[in-house]
Amino acid sequence: MAKAHYLLIPTLILVLCGCGSDNTPPTLSGANPASTGPAPVAATGQSKCYNAAGTLIECAGTGQDGDLRKGAAIPSPRFTDNGDGTVTDNLSGLMWTKESNCILGTTFDTDGMVSWDQGLLFATKVNDHTYNCNLSSPADSYADWRLPNRNELRSLVDIKYYWPAVSNRAGTGKWTTGDPFNGVIDGTSYMTSTTDINDKTKMWAVDLTTGIVATSPKASTNKVWLVRDGGISAPAPTAATGQSKCYDSSGTLRVCAGTGEDGELQKGVAIPSPRFTDNGDGTVSDKLTGLMWLKDVNCIGNRYPSLDTDTTASVGDGDGEVSWQHGLDFISGLNYGAHDCGQNKNYTDWRMPNYNEINSLVNPMWFHPALSNAAGSGQWSSGDPFTGLNAPEMSDNFWTSDTVENAQTKKEFAWRISMSSGIMSNTTTKEANTAYLWPVRGGN
Repeated sequence: MAKAHYLLIPTLILVLCGCGSDNTPPTLSGANPASTGPAPVAATGQSKCYNAAGTLIECAGTGQDGDLRKGAAIPSPRFTDNGDGTVTDNLSGLMWTKESNCILGTTFDTDGMVSWDQGLLFATKVNDHTYNCNLSSPADSYADWRLPNRNELRSLVDIKYYWPAVSNRAGTGKWTTGDPFNGVIDGTSYMTSTTDINDKTKMWAVDLTTGIVATSPKASTNKVWLVRDGGISAPAPTAATGQSKCYDSSGTLRVCAGTGEDGELQKGVAIPSPRFTDNGDGTVSDKLTGLMWLKDVNCIGNRYPSLDTDTTASVGDGDGEVSWQHGLDFISGLNYGAHDCGQNKNYTDWRMPNYNEINSLVNPMWFHPALSNAAGSGQWSSGDPFTGLNAPEMSDNFWTSDTVENAQTKKEFAWRISMSSGIMSNTTTKEANTAYLWPVRGGN
């Protein structure tokens, strides 16, 4: 949504600073680390910072992802070429075929673009060794290849890069042919085994050109990239999506056994019960990732509407949707003690979540919002465990601290996510568009 920005900066500075007459911020007790969960969120790898106009700036003190670089560190090398037609991701622990689209050129399908049913079938044909995918010993004996689920495929994304948003073997630059994968670039999406619960005739897909996570009709054609468990300990193992039911291409519920769907295999770190713990101090801890979130999902809108002077024709002042820089500034004030979101005041290390952190909240078992309840066994409802996620917040987007490092744009775009659907978008300008703000802390 486009919003005008009248009187925002002067108003915000006066309220944000929380400074004494000598401009010294108040002294608050030190931040306490959050606990570590079984599925730590990976760092995005973003290391540069850009202002709202897209100009490269010094990172220190910005609160951007390039400044804080939170998450499990990307190992070096990021990937290991096993020399048998497989590549292991040392960040997630997953093993991928070196051929990113080994259907291409086979008798199964010559152009490498297939429907969801065909993609699921192709995985079984590799497992029964009808098709080889250029695997050699010992990989040619593996019989547990699968379509990746939403979280597994998204784990390949490195948002520092574009076309594709995948790194090289070392993790220090963008993928090039053979380093370590073959055939990644062609501007199309890859399918996952996870059904879109809002429209069960669709499945989740990831555009590895850009890193966009969205849905695609199961009847449409996409690329296939097979994965299996790598059998290694990794710093950021992918979490299970939570999907436990299976649906055919017409959207009809079916028995899961033998389908190869996410609902059958349920791969990834199991979601703990309870998923979330209300700490009783205005914060909620995610037991899956170890991250801590504000209980109030829209603190600006609910507690400080006068700070939001950003407007649209459809939504008046005070709704809580703000520009990207306004959001970063508000969190700075939260850490200075200038704002009270009902949180424990001892915590002075709140931040805008990065691309991976905000994605970690998504549970594709649910829609509007794509968020579970505290137990992890059902859909969110008001106060269970978060508050303030009303109809507007569910229908619109939340900011991340990541700039879109897209070679086709200036760097004036930032990543956002819809908590209604879980779709990630990268076509949002930091200044002309607005979104809600959900602060996080903790993690690696």
